[in-house]
Amino acid sequence: WYQRRVREDESSPSLQLTLIDLLMEPTDQQVVTAGTIVELSCILTFSTDFSDRSVTWSTASAQITSGISWDSSSSTSTLIISPVTLSDSGVYTCTGTYSNSDSTVELTKQVEVIVRGFQEVPASQTAFLGERLVLQCVVVGEQQATIIWTKDSVDVPEDVTSYDPSTKSTSSTLLDDVITRGTEGVYQCQAIFGVEMVEGPLATVTVYDIGVVNNPDDTVGIVGDQDITLSCTAKNNDPPVTAIQWYKVNGDREVLQENLGDLVAEGQLAVSTFLRTDVKMSDAGQYRCYAVYLVESQLITRISSPANLYVRELSAKLPQFVSVDSEGGTQEFRCEYHGDDGVGQVLWGWNGETTLPPEYTVIDQGEYDADSRKWGSTLEVNPISIRSGGRVQCTFTFTNTGNDMISTSVFRVRVLTPLPPSMQSGEGNFPITCTVLASDEPVKVTWYVNDEPVQTDLDSNKVIAPGFFNQNTRSDTLTILQRTYYDPPTSVTCKYSFINPLSDLTSTTVLSFRGWYGSQLKPTTYSFGEAVLMECSLGIGVGDEPDSIQWLYDSSPITSSSSYLITTSPQTNGLLQTTLTLLSPTTSTSGLYTCQFTYPLQEVYEQNTRVVVSILTRKPPGDQVYSYANSGIELSCIVDTTIQIEQVRWFGPGRVQLDPDLYTTLETDVVTHVLSLSRDAPSGEYRCQVELEGDVVEMFPDKFPDVEFSEIELLSEDDLFVTSGPGVTVTLTCRVESPDQLQLYFRVQSDPGNVIPATSVSYQGSATTASLIIPLDAPIEDTYTCMKSESEYSTTTATLHVLDFSAPLPRATRGSEEEMVVMECAALAPEQLPQPNIYWTAGGNRTESDEVQVSQRQIRGTLSTTISHDTDGELYTCVVEYSGVAAGGEIYTSTTLLMNKIEAGTIPTVYSGESATLSCLATVPPGTQVSWRKRAPDYTQENQNYVMFSTGGLIEIRNTVGDDEITTSLLIFNSVTKSDSSFSMECFVAELEISAMMVLEVLETKATVTHVEALAGSRVTLSCTVQLLGANRLVDEMYWELDGRRLTSGVEYDVTQGYFNEADSTQKTLLTVKEGVTTEDKVYQCSVRRGIETTRLPAHLYVYYVEPRGLTFSVAVSADGSYITEITPHSVTCTAAGLSASVDIVWITSTSQQISPEDTLNYEINTGALVDGEQISTLTLKETAVRNLPPYPVNFQCKVTSEEYPLSPPALIPVPIERKLYTLTWGSFDVLSGSSAVLSCSVTPPGPLSWVHGDDDTPVLPSDAYSLNLTETEVSVESVVSVQGSVTDLGDQMFKCQLEQVVEVEVPLKTFSVEVVGANVKAGETATLSCTVLGAADPLTISWVYQDTIVSSSDFTSESTSESTNESTNESNSESTNESTSESTSESASVLELQSTSVDAVYTCRVSTRAQSYDTPVELIVDDIVLKPEGELRVLEGAPVELTCKFTTSAISEGVFKWYRNGERCTTSVCNDAFIHPGYSTINITNPTTSSWHCSFTKLNNPREVMSELVEVTVVDPISISPGSVWGRDGDQGIVSCTVPDHLTFSTLIEVEWMWGQFQVDSRGVGVNERGQVVLFQFEEEQSTETARTSSISFPISGVVTDTQLYCQARYTTSTSPLIITMTSSPCQLGHVTLVASPDPVILTPLSTEVILNFVYHYQGQATPTTAAYFTTDSGLLYGTHVSREEVASYGGIKLTEQVRFGLGQMSSTVSSREELVIKEYAFIYTAIEGESDPMTDPAAVTTTVHGVLVGLTFLDSNQPLNVVLGGRAIISAFFTALSIMDVRVEWERRGDDGSWETFYGGSTLSDPDDSGVVTTQLIISNVEMSDVAEYRARVEMVGVTMVTESVGLSLVTVVLRQVESVWEREGASFTGYISDDTEVPSSVLLVHEESGSKTPVTVSNTELTAETPMVFSSNQGSYYLLVSFSFGTATSTPVPLVVLRRCRPIPAPPNTQLTTQEQGTSYTLAVSCISEQYVIMWEEKVQATCDTTSGLWDTTELTPCGRIIPVPTDNTDTDIEDGNNTSNQIQ
Repeated sequence: WYQRRVREDESSPSLQLTLIDLLMEPTDQQVVTAGTIVELSCILTFSTDFSDRSVTWSTASAQITSGISWDSSSSTSTLIISPVTLSDSGVYTCTGTYSNSDSTVELTKQVEVIVRGFQEVPASQTAFLGERLVLQCVVVGEQQATIIWTKDSVDVPEDVTSYDPSTKSTSSTLLDDVITRGTEGVYQCQAIFGVEMVEGPLATVTVYDIGVVNNPDDTVGIVGDQDITLSCTAKNNDPPVTAIQWYKVNGDREVLQENLGDLVAEGQLAVSTFLRTDVKMSDAGQYRCYAVYLVESQLITRISSPANLYVRELSAKLPQFVSVDSEGGTQEFRCEYHGDDGVGQVLWGWNGETTLPPEYTVIDQGEYDADSRKWGSTLEVNPISIRSGGRVQCTFTFTNTGNDMISTSVFRVRVLTPLPPSMQSGEGNFPITCTVLASDEPVKVTWYVNDEPVQTDLDSNKVIAPGFFNQNTRSDTLTILQRTYYDPPTSVTCKYSFINPLSDLTSTTVLSFRGWYGSQLKPTTYSFGEAVLMECSLGIGVGDEPDSIQWLYDSSPITSSSSYLITTSPQTNGLLQTTLTLLSPTTSTSGLYTCQFTYPLQEVYEQNTRVVVSILTRKPPGDQVYSYANSGIELSCIVDTTIQIEQVRWFGPGRVQLDPDLYTTLETDVVTHVLSLSRDAPSGEYRCQVELEGDVVEMFPDKFPDVEFSEIELLSEDDLFVTSGPGVTVTLTCRVESPDQLQLYFRVQSDPGNVIPATSVSYQGSATTASLIIPLDAPIEDTYTCMKSESEYSTTTATLHVLDFSAPLPRATRGSEEEMVVMECAALAPEQLPQPNIYWTAGGNRTESDEVQVSQRQIRGTLSTTISHDTDGELYTCVVEYSGVAAGGEIYTSTTLLMNKIEAGTIPTVYSGESATLSCLATVPPGTQVSWRKRAPDYTQENQNYVMFSTGGLIEIRNTVGDDEITTSLLIFNSVTKSDSSFSMECFVAELEISAMMVLEVLETKATVTHVEALAGSRVTLSCTVQLLGANRLVDEMYWELDGRRLTSGVEYDVTQGYFNEADSTQKTLLTVKEGVTTEDKVYQCSVRRGIETTRLPAHLYVYYVEPRGLTFSVAVSADGSYITEITPHSVTCTAAGLSASVDIVWITSTSQQISPEDTLNYEINTGALVDGEQISTLTLKETAVRNLPPYPVNFQCKVTSEEYPLSPPALIPVPIERKLYTLTWGSFDVLSGSSAVLSCSVTPPGPLSWVHGDDDTPVLPSDAYSLNLTETEVSVESVVSVQGSVTDLGDQMFKCQLEQVVEVEVPLKTFSVEVVGANVKAGETATLSCTVLGAADPLTISWVYQDTIVSSSDFTSESTSESTNESTNESNSESTNESTSESTSESASVLELQSTSVDAVYTCRVSTRAQSYDTPVELIVDDIVLKPEGELRVLEGAPVELTCKFTTSAISEGVFKWYRNGERCTTSVCNDAFIHPGYSTINITNPTTSSWHCSFTKLNNPREVMSELVEVTVVDPISISPGSVWGRDGDQGIVSCTVPDHLTFSTLIEVEWMWGQFQVDSRGVGVNERGQVVLFQFEEEQSTETARTSSISFPISGVVTDTQLYCQARYTTSTSPLIITMTSSPCQLGHVTLVASPDPVILTPLSTEVILNFVYHYQGQATPTTAAYFTTDSGLLYGTHVSREEVASYGGIKLTEQVRFGLGQMSSTVSSREELVIKEYAFIYTAIEGESDPMTDPAAVTTTVHGVLVGLTFLDSNQPLNVVLGGRAIISAFFTALSIMDVRVEWERRGDDGSWETFYGGSTLSDPDDSGVVTTQLIISNVEMSDVAEYRARVEMVGVTMVTESVGLSLVTVVLRQVESVWEREGASFTGYISDDTEVPSSVLLVHEESGSKTPVTVSNTELTAETPMVFSSNQGSYYLLVSFSFGTATSTPVPLVVLRRCRPIPAPPNTQLTTQEQGTSYTLAVSCISEQYVIMWEEKVQATCDTTSGLWDTTELTPCGRIIPVPTDNTDTDIEDGNNTSNQIQ
């Protein structure tokens, strides 16, 4: 870098060049290892020209600010990176800066730093046996690295290595797919870059053994009735399992379950049990167990496979009870099962029986629906009878595990015989009887009289005779005593009540007598037009209805109509009621009305009333009556009455009676009184008063509350100048005061019948404003009037004057190129408007007129331009711009510049022979002729010779648009040739000297065809293609010919017409030669015609032939697939003839696989050479291929192809091959000698079979010894030989089955024999039974069967092995089985050993072969004695014991039984009363004790006494409970255990119950004592031993628990008695340590901060307690003061009572902010402990806390005054803290003028406390007056103290509208104002015109207000005020006036004058002066006119002109002066 510096001195300038430079070290790329130090330096060379030098460092992404040092002496900057990391790789830039006052220079140098190191290394980790290990290593450097892995310092090969050049990273992966113990070790990754190595850190892999061993099994559960248990086993050694969690699979996620089971360690395994109690349907699903291990401080899980939990539920159970109240109907019972497993069946039962009564039918047995997992069944009872009642039961059985599901319902049928609906009672006693039939007995019978229950002990007039239930029937009687005719109608009801289910059956009757009931009709009823209701009620008995009920009017019957509504209610409780309603009474409905009840024999009950109707109506109706007519209004009162009218008076506003002359009376059928009011009558209330004869009634109508007079005012100006055009409208507006919105119209003066509704109508400020928007798309001039009706209209009109062009522009302006044209337009220019402006627009640009002229109320403008290509078609618009118009403002007229021109059309490209059309487009004046000519052959520029075309070959199309014409001229050639493209054509317009030239291009047609060689008889297609220029240039025709004959589609050919292919722009025709036509070579012709030219091309078809030869052969195989017949090779051939050259012949298998010549294992292919056009190929199938052929016909194929010429299509010829494959199967089974046998033989597919003897080949024919059965189907034949026992007695034999007498197989007949041996033993001895099978060859099974149950089973095979299974056990014996076989003798033996035999039995030896089973009986005989039960008998005290001594022999023996107790003969009644049966004796010990027993039996014929074994009877210990007592505090946990005897001999422990007081603790642990108190107990896990069960219960200790005794009970059932035995423990004594405080909580206020609390400590009393009391405040820990202490004995302990005083100190009741308001809570703590320990630190101390709550803090924001407006609303809010507002009183106070506070009785509110305990009270002043602007505060009273808030003042908001200067009409007016400071932003500010009520939005900026009215008219004049809306009300300003000045219409200047305007305040004057000195004023008194701007009128419009002075001639000869007094020499 060179810095130039110029130095100038006096002698000459000099130039000094200074060299500066930036040096960087190091300069080359730096490659470093991560973790080392990198140092980079930059050096700036010295220069005296730059005072400042600096260096900065940066990378591509950021500026470097750290690690930089600067040495100023050497100008060196050093960057040190320590330690370097991989992220530090990159290009580092050093920037040196030289600077002085003149310039700054920057130099940069760069160096790249590459950090090599490990980007990713393996970490030390844990691995698990059997899983996969993956170690990953990624290293980054300047090049690809070589990575070496070591394990325990020994190299190991890596698995995958890759290199990414973009990131220069080398990746290596080490894999171990199956981790073993050998995987454990220390691994390291090393990277080699060239000759340098980088070592990665060491990674230790530690191997552990974890995982799930046994997965949980599928399980079934019942909803709500069963607990479900799943088990999961996991490894528990290396390391031990931490936990096993259970998850339920829920869609794509798993949900952790609560595990209620156990985790039990079993050696090196751990078993987890998942318990689901109270199973629900939602529990169904899949469950997994997760084994969780803690491996090196990390939790590792392993997951089991899922187990399915299937849940069952009765989704629709039978209702517990069902009842019906009638017979003969139907009742359905529905049961539904919901679950995951299938149902076996559904069973219905009734009263415990499976047989249903005949009326019970199962109408829907149902079936299991797998989708909904439901099965439902329906049982119907039809018809229902009393006998149908009973217990109904449905039972679902299941095909898999689990018990049946049962639902039961009790069905009740109850029928009450109804009482008659009514009963006519006589005098005296009247009995009423109710009878009920029911399947169950009612529990209660109740009688009701008049809906009140009968209590005979309180009512002596009624007697009840109760019945009893017998044979499903009960009858009860109620007798009513001393009944008389004066009794009212009486309702009597009997009700039978049932339970299970609850239901009531009732029946009601009515006892009644006939007579009037209730009030009578009035003598006279008056009506003033309102509806009249008349009502009659007659008391009758039920069934005592009259013959007729009717109403009469003046003795004539009437019915319901538009005037009358008659209703008659049904008889209810002995009352019959009828009503008559006069719906719209008139005077004609006045008269006598009668209600009449008629009974037989003309007995009539009737009542009368006279109705008088008078009606007074007013006209017009409505509360407000407005008059808009000039003639005033008439008010009418119309009186319609039958009573004489005394007088009528009218009253006006202020209740002033009006002059009777103002109203008249019109006498008609009604009397109309009319009041006529003129338009100037006062508005207000009017009313008429009518007084009827005799002061019967004075009728006052609803008065005319508001009568108003209003005028319709047309607000629009009289004359309105407008322009017309699209979208231009003018609006006419009128206004009228009205009570509500009116519909106003506008009338057109030119068409009075044309009344137009207003476009928009609005109502605001008690006025209706209507507007009519008149569209001015076209000029409309007329005069309009606003009206409401024909007699109600405005007195002024508005006239429209439409401004338009008097001379518009033509539509088009034509000319030749470069011709100058002039355009001119003229428009109206009324004198009343300012001179309009006229200008032009073209192309969006404005152009001023060349000349503008104004004359005769017109304005005219001209514009000239030149026509050219640039201006051709351009639109020129003349615009006249008006000002001061009412609508619009601009009018337009346009013309288009058009240039005469002619253009050549698109020149076509045609083919020779086609027609062609040339076109040209001429834009010319209408009627212009367009001609064509061709240049002659001798045409030159010098000699322009043409040949003209006549009009015969021309077509012209003319389109005329206005003054323009567009002519299209077409020149048509019928057929063109190539020569036609050698000359040019022109179209021209001679008179305009314009032309266009074009040259025609002619092309030739080119086509191509295909040649095909095809298989004879095949379908082949020839194609012919023409290349085209496009889709619109198709040839005229393409077709095919053969021998001069044109081919068409038919039997032999399909011809497609020439179609266009858009992809290659060709036209193609196809000739398809159909099957069978291609028999010889042929030449076809493709013809292409275009116009008159046709092109023909030949297409050759060559034909060849292929002849195949197949084969058929047969083979046979045995059942195992081995071949019976010999397999040899077979060959097929394919011959191709008619070939012109050699072809390729390939072979294809039946599976479409091409056969390769190299496949010599299966095939051999031999293809010969071409000889005389013929070529033969042979395919030989070798043995392997033959074996693989299917057993049905298949087709191989030979395919003929060639590369020499095309074959269409390549020949693919089928070659049939059929291999007939027969399969022979046969069968025989070992049989017992002498039993029948069956031999079978079958062949597939069907073939002939026969049987012969194996020894001599003699046929087996049907006989007594043999029977043959042949079965044939479509696929096989089976032959079966049945061999009788006479043949099997001969032993083993051989038979043969033959197929087609060629193939045969040997079928053996094998026999065996069975030998059995029985046993005879004593009871208890072992018995051995044996069964031996001799000669069996097939596998067999020997089973031992007892009583149809298989005891054991052994399988024997031909290899002399056996398998034994012990299936079940006999109830008296236990068995074992021994088996043996002998291979040499084909002997199989089974021995059954029976242990401890006791009874005779017959066993069966069952030998089962593959075909059938053979049974042989084996006898066991037992002879001995036994005493049952055996061993030690553990019994309960008092539980009966039953012993049975039984002597068992093969036959019952007679003899004597004896009983012995403790070794001595028993002679007590227990033994003497022993129950003796044949063969056994039984004794019952009712009160057993601990003793030993045995018995003996002595036969009568044998003196030997057979003794039994001893039986020990032990009475167990009673139930026990521990500990005997439990003490504790609230919240402590107590536990009590109960141990009960278990596993007893005659007694079964049902359950262990815990009793709390008199009630049992239920299964949920819920206990309830006698006072209804509830405690939740917790059952601990029960512990069981061989003799006892221990149940434990835990509970939280509280006063409720210890107040009631706790003990346990054990309940047993006994097999010797139906009784339930209950054992009860002694109670556990519970003690309760308590500490209570009162009162709690404590309410504190800022004015009452001290409280005394009482504490009561109840303790055991073993030592004197120590106590402490303290609490915490903001200032720290404070202690309470102990006031008193007392100790007394109480409930086995000591009760300590102590009083403590706590105090908070003084505080203020007000806070400084709303946020400080919060209820403050204090914890007053009292702690106590028995002994001398510190109760504040000892955790065993008992502590109680009293909550102190500080309320009463107040806040009211007094800093900011509240803004209000007069008449508005003021809300003052104050806040205070309180727990509740129940006992709070708030009063608001206002400061008076004297400074004192007084209670203010305004409206106030009080809210509930919020979440912080803050209550809001608000003072609401709805209508603020001036006296309300003062200070306010709130007084709050609670808990006996009073707090006072701060005060706040109200500030009145000021709104000012500044005065407005006068403005001229049609100018804008500005209004400004302001509102007072420190107030809220108003929601709305409007400027209101007081006279019209119109409102204008106002702009608000801080406190300043601005409103602009862009244009004002005279109607805008008046008073204005500001209307400002705040949230607290609306404020208004003082009105200010706006004066609108109207300019007078311009006065034309008189001749020879000029007018000068002179402003004079709000008025102005016009002064006349002459235009030059040669003129003088003619009338001095008319030299000035003054405009009155308030009205817009001149005081005069006559101004003087100026006259010129004419000199008087010197002689008077030519002048006649009549005035002799004229002495002047001039005439003016």
